[in-house]
Amino acid sequence: AAAAAATATVPGTPTPEGLACPPPPTASLLLQPGFSHEAIGAVDSFAPIEGGVFNVRCGPNYAKTGKKAPSAEPMYRIVNIDAFRSHPYVAPVTPLFAAPQLSSEAQAWDHPFIPRMFVLNTSMPNSPAQMFGHKEDGPSVHAVLFFEITPHAMQHFRNLDAAPPAYKLFAKYCETAIDDPAMRCRFKVIGMVDRFDILGIPKVLESYNGKPMMVRHVGQLFRGPKNAYLEMHICVHKFGFLSRKSLWAVRHKLPGVIITLGATIEARCDEEMPECMIFGTRASQVDPWAGPEIQPDAIAWMQQQLPLDQVVEESVPNTTA
Repeated sequence: AAAAAATATVPGTPTPEGLACPPPPTASLLLQPGFSHEAIGAVDSFAPIEGGVFNVRCGPNYAKTGKKAPSAEPMYRIVNIDAFRSHPYVAPVTPLFAAPQLSSEAQAWDHPFIPRMFVLNTSMPNSPAQMFGHKEDGPSVHAVLFFEITPHAMQHFRNLDAAPPAYKLFAKYCETAIDDPAMRCRFKVIGMVDRFDILGIPKVLESYNGKPMMVRHVGQLFRGPKNAYLEMHICVHKFGFLSRKSLWAVRHKLPGVIITLGATIEARCDEEMPECMIFGTRASQVDPWAGPEIQPDAIAWMQQQLPLDQVVEESVPNTTA
């Protein structure tokens, strides 16, 4: 489906003069689902992982003790990963995709603010980093991860009064983060890279491998129609110069490593602890820069095909540094 993304037309659908318009990507542009945990190591593979891979905050009195412990099982499970190139970046990106196949339980999930699908859309610069005259947009590479709600998470969300603190915190996040920048800034990503040495990054930076990163001014949150999904867009264009320079320098080496990625909502008091991962996945030998390029006019055309009632809520501007 992806190979034809730049040239395919939609049968029976009028297209702008001289423009071959692609159908929405099918959530399988780059990677194929269904790899088992044991298959990690294959090219373009991904798999769900246990929450215990990640150490998260736990009480009591975390501010004093700094104690962490392995997370319980994630609330959402990976179902697909995609990648594509664009100019400028695209956010939200979920409306451009045909929804990935979800389990029957996830498809049936219906809640006023907790979505059946969580989407992580990371847009990265597709050009060398500039220290001066940098613009927070431009040629981009998108890595898009799709997660579905798990049966055990549904059980907790159906009875929030008796649910663990992390579930109550995530429910509050889902309900309020669109309009509350302070709550939205508590979204925390944890990334780990194996074989860190082959990336050629200074040894001193290895201490940051696996450290949590707060998504503050670089993040946007979108809610899909009828609460079908939440999409977190992380705009790497807004990262600092050294971070953008390092990413550009190692981009061609990323296919040689296995990346472990997860996210949680930061707990800040005993009543919100222990934290629990929202999602977690492990990806092997992935090269987002090899994804197909979708032209701006094709993206604009796809956006115009969306039904008028398919309104996407966008988070209010974030003024927190």
